[in-house]
Amino acid sequence: MNSIEADRMNNKESNHSGNSGKSKKKNEGNMAIDRAEGILLQKKLLRKELKKRRAAIAPSDHEAFSRKVAEYIIGSEAFAKARIIFSFYPMGRELRIDRLFPTAKEQGKTLVFPVCFEEGRMEAYQPGDYNNMALDSYGIPAPSPERDRLVEPGEIDLCLVPLLGFDKDLYRIGYGGGYYDRFLLRLRDAADIIGVAFSIQEVARIPRESFDMKLPLLVTEKGFLSAP
Repeated sequence: MNSIEADRMNNKESNHSGNSGKSKKKNEGNMAIDRAEGILLQKKLLRKELKKRRAAIAPSDHEAFSRKVAEYIIGSEAFAKARIIFSFYPMGRELRIDRLFPTAKEQGKTLVFPVCFEEGRMEAYQPGDYNNMALDSYGIPAPSPERDRLVEPGEIDLCLVPLLGFDKDLYRIGYGGGYYDRFLLRLRDAADIIGVAFSIQEVARIPRESFDMKLPLLVTEKGFLSAP
């Protein structure tokens, strides 16, 4: 084999190796995309199932369980020491966390609520009167960013988190907007975070992505659960 032929063979092997590397990366990229799409589909189906479960709770049980959860939270150390409490306002068949609002007000605590913005950002605002908040674009009572006081995440002592479902590791699944995942990262380390749910919303395992967070604590009508 002359030198020209040898160079041609070396170039061919080099190109083959380079193409093989590119093909491997492409396959890995496709697998990652397929996996992400698979998780999204799993979550979509799970949300549908969990909404059915929650809707099947009898009205009398829904009220009794909501009051029980409120009692557990009110009796907790996190509630006792909290000055500013971030809470969602229940919509549809969500647990009636508003059953604890009167007690919070009686004890001089400040209640703040979420306002969601189009770019996926959520902020906390203190309404003048939580009983007279206007409906937002989702049909949920919410403070007015123009009129009410913005509360920085670092001011919050206790954050009550809504969810559609949870598992034994206290990973949660919400409605898919990612608002809470981003907001919780902005809370100070000393803030208490409690997920709020009915026990029927527990599943074997929540499909997880890298940005999904587990809750440190969760409460249902059966009591508190701590992350393992």
